[in-house]
Amino acid sequence: MAEPSWRTWTEHASTRKVYVDASRPDDSGDGLSAGTAKKTVAAGLALIRNGFPDWLLFKCGEVWTGETLAIADDHVGLDASNPIIISSYGSGARPRFDTGRSTFCDCSSSNIVFDDLELYAHERDPNNGAFAGWPQATSGSPFGIVLRGDGPTNNVVIQNCRVRYFDIGIAALKNNATARGVEDCVIRGNVVEDSWADTTVGNHTQGFYLENMVRGVVEDNFADRCGWNPDDGTQTYGEATIYNHGFYILDTFNSTYRRNWSSRASSFGFKLASNWLKYSPDARWEDCDFVDNLALECPNAFSVGGHGTVYAYLRCTFTHNVATRCGSSRNGAFAYQRFITSASGADDFLYDRNLAVDDDDSDSAFDARGFIEAGWGDSAPGVYRNVRVTNNVAFDHPIGSSAGPTWGWNDDQQTGDVANITCNGGIVVTGNEDNLAGGGYPDSSRPALSYSTFIGEDGTLAALYAIVRAQRRGAWDDNVTAAALNSYLRGGFGISDPDSSPAPPPAPTERSYVLTGGSLVLGVKTGGA
Repeated sequence: MAEPSWRTWTEHASTRKVYVDASRPDDSGDGLSAGTAKKTVAAGLALIRNGFPDWLLFKCGEVWTGETLAIADDHVGLDASNPIIISSYGSGARPRFDTGRSTFCDCSSSNIVFDDLELYAHERDPNNGAFAGWPQATSGSPFGIVLRGDGPTNNVVIQNCRVRYFDIGIAALKNNATARGVEDCVIRGNVVEDSWADTTVGNHTQGFYLENMVRGVVEDNFADRCGWNPDDGTQTYGEATIYNHGFYILDTFNSTYRRNWSSRASSFGFKLASNWLKYSPDARWEDCDFVDNLALECPNAFSVGGHGTVYAYLRCTFTHNVATRCGSSRNGAFAYQRFITSASGADDFLYDRNLAVDDDDSDSAFDARGFIEAGWGDSAPGVYRNVRVTNNVAFDHPIGSSAGPTWGWNDDQQTGDVANITCNGGIVVTGNEDNLAGGGYPDSSRPALSYSTFIGEDGTLAALYAIVRAQRRGAWDDNVTAAALNSYLRGGFGISDPDSSPAPPPAPTERSYVLTGGSLVLGVKTGGA
């Protein structure tokens, strides 16, 4: 694949370009040209007009320390095609914002673009001379960029940004009154690194935290070493816990998540959660595609589940995803691993052509642990209907603490009990393979390490991680992406690549879910009535 499909914009007749250069002596310039740039973030933002497609441009190679942005409803772009753009100008490194221990941008507005920025919570980096030290319980929970759904916040693009050492790198939060989140948002080609939180005060931390997004597109992003801080040698403050992940995606509607890379996470590379019935019947996964994502060296790969039990995932697809070299001893946090867990019920859900492959002989604890587990934690077993589990491969997984890899129903966790699963309409489990011997595949000897050599690197994953952290528009290495590594590994097992666009979910049947006296009543509407 080539570079991501970056969004581009042309100037509108009414566009005002505002330039900001940290090397200027002061804010005396009018800010309307590179030669008369403003110095500070605040002075530049003050020239951006509400309701206009203005551009706020920061000079490449410059650094702003202790300066942040607040984008509220007094800074709304003209429309989705003519947004306010916050980006860079000139050549060199991305403009960098050293925010200390503060959020860079808290956004509750619409028609906004964040492009080609580097955000760095430098006082949270133990390798920086300005590090504030341990513990950091008083630093709050700083975000790189947080979008708030109660803005309302619609038509936002975050692309080509690098975000480092925040509690949460990029977040989209729901409107608590309606349980609806940010609408028509694109998050593309960003790199989030080293997100962590002080666990002594119970903070949770994620690379990406996205809840209740509506018609979102999240693609070609990277989360590396998120959810813990290995520089805390005692693992007292930056501890890896089961609550911290590379991507945490909670309830979503009509959205697509594809070609994202999560490596060296605290717990799951990707947690796809639903809190249906715990918070609101309107909170669930509905009409979404999760395609061609990669979990690499994560203790656990993917989780599809949450606190709801009945049809919390409606008309969704989970296809062509890859987990490799996952397991314990990555960060010392876990003694068990999974490819996928599923605690919530699903209706019209397709699991297809996913690959779980372990090529690390030093980690004998990793196993597939059940492609779908029937309930775990505080969740009762789910209710499933029209779930298809097809054409998946688990390879080279030694038998760990469970009964070994299986793509069917596996009940090895707490409340899970196969006998208690209600299957309305049937579960289809066909064409899946658990192969420990290695026979019958085109080239099952393709580990992730061999891919590093295959593309001309030194045969280490460290080389790939260094490239990940340097990814940027115009200097994009298309060999080091989730799509490229996934394709290489899938090819060894004869699994086809996905189409350029994900397959649509099954044709919907309109259903209503009503709580009556503490019980759930399912009604089916037919004939358009």
